[in-house]
Amino acid sequence: MLGIFGDKPIVSSPLFSLFTLNSRWVQTLFKPKDLFLLLLSPTFPGNVSGELLVDIGSGPTLHQVMSGCEVFNKVLLTDFLEVNRQELRSWLQDEGGCSLDWTPFLQHVCKLEGRQPSAWTEKAAKLRQVIMDIVPIDVNHPQPLALDVLPSAGADCLVSSYCLESVSPDLAAFTRALGHIGRLLWPGGHLLLIGTLGMSYYIGGPGLKIPTIPVNEAQVCASLKESVACCFVISDNMNKDAKTICISCFLISDLYCITVLY
Repeated sequence: MLGIFGDKPIVSSPLFSLFTLNSRWVQTLFKPKDLFLLLLSPTFPGNVSGELLVDIGSGPTLHQVMSGCEVFNKVLLTDFLEVNRQELRSWLQDEGGCSLDWTPFLQHVCKLEGRQPSAWTEKAAKLRQVIMDIVPIDVNHPQPLALDVLPSAGADCLVSSYCLESVSPDLAAFTRALGHIGRLLWPGGHLLLIGTLGMSYYIGGPGLKIPTIPVNEAQVCASLKESVACCFVISDNMNKDAKTICISCFLISDLYCITVLY
């Protein structure tokens, strides 16, 4: 996998994963009004809550759990790369070692949740309070996390954005990875899956393209059906079959956000 911290690439595997960006590139690539935030802010308070939220493949980023920290008592961050985990630890320790400024994101999430942007300090404190740990993960392994990381019953909710398609060499591996992370949930838990249809790469820095598996709507649906035995489509004309366990689904341009009940 490839990590980027400042100007130094860090290679630890033939496959690519989420990576650490320097602050200039994060501010360029992930704008505070990113669609991720528009999708995530109403999803957690409106539909999903519980004891433990696990972020699958966090990279060096926090925006995907900024709303979840309000409705889960514990949040677990995970990533394959130590350089990404260290960046998250730097923010968590709040000792000035973090290279990224998450203030604009925290302010915007507060606004989306109907709060004053000035409440961002409270949200940052709450997020630091509920983050229980930052641990290694390998979604391509049948047991993605160490056995002692999660309670025996599993997690209440998983959120994964742009992870599985980044670390899977092909569609079969993408489907297997879905099955692997699904084992981390307790029966009745939720998976929130976010990605972009047809995307073959994204920009990780000057001249750096991070390859991903370009999945289409039918492939994502088939992979989910195989791994969690659900039946639905991503678009508005959702399958109304009684076996459908997709409880919410958004498609904005090619960006999809699916909440699945296991």
